[in-house]
Amino acid sequence: MPHTTSYQWFSMALFLLLTPVFSTAQMVENVRTSFDQSKQLMFIYYDVKGLNYKKEIEIIPIIKSDTASAVNIKSLSGDYGWLKKGGKNKLVVWDPFKDGVNGLEGVQIELKTEVRGAAVQKFWYGCFQGSNSAPFGLKVARLNRIGFFGGFRVGQLPPSYRYTVSNTGVMDYTESGVYEIGTERRLASYAITAGPIFQLTRNVYAYAGFGYGLERLFWKYQAYNLDRNPIGKGEWALNESINRKGFMSDVGAMIRFGRVLIDLGMSGIGNSYQIIGGVGYSFSKNVKR
Repeated sequence: MPHTTSYQWFSMALFLLLTPVFSTAQMVENVRTSFDQSKQLMFIYYDVKGLNYKKEIEIIPIIKSDTASAVNIKSLSGDYGWLKKGGKNKLVVWDPFKDGVNGLEGVQIELKTEVRGAAVQKFWYGCFQGSNSAPFGLKVARLNRIGFFGGFRVGQLPPSYRYTVSNTGVMDYTESGVYEIGTERRLASYAITAGPIFQLTRNVYAYAGFGYGLERLFWKYQAYNLDRNPIGKGEWALNESINRKGFMSDVGAMIRFGRVLIDLGMSGIGNSYQIIGGVGYSFSKNVKR
């Protein structure tokens, strides 16, 4: 192999930098080259714009010279082939010596491209979820372009009761005797919801769910007979100010980090709103088309 001095490489690299570099797709722009004299390697930089999760692009480097229509390239590494993500400063490294190119004068580099629809990512997730009033629950989610979920949340279960009580402590007590409101409280809550999931970006999904729920606050009281002797060990009364049941809605987002899923959202029943939080893990690998 003929010896080439650093000065000769610098001169030929400068010539290469002045040689037009072409790209056949508008997604690829700002293509530039740089020759590293110490490593004797050619660096080809470029940017990819407008590539979302629904598309992928193939980068095909083609190197031509005056002596050959195309160089038989074997020594490439870096960002070429099919790419799923765009961004700036993509890099392809070429070793001219290994491909038998002893001089860069008259060499042209062309990045040919092809764009196609990306494979649909599909996952099954199991999630632990909860809200302010119902902190324990499970959710099963199918992530797709349009997926779905179903789940439940539960807190304390409602106790049996016969009377209601206001925030001022007034109760519709009809029996003979008196009562005394204690300090023990119980917030009973549960929710069952399901609905669609929509993919927004590569790793972010939005969901909206509907279902049935309950949220009730109970106060414990002690009843006494007319002789001021306690009757029983205390009973529960339903607080009229927090007594909601019926239609419930969930809205939120799921963010995927590999096989881990973070769930953040809001739940509403009547005029009450709760924060939803959860964490999940995929129990199925990515299923492609």
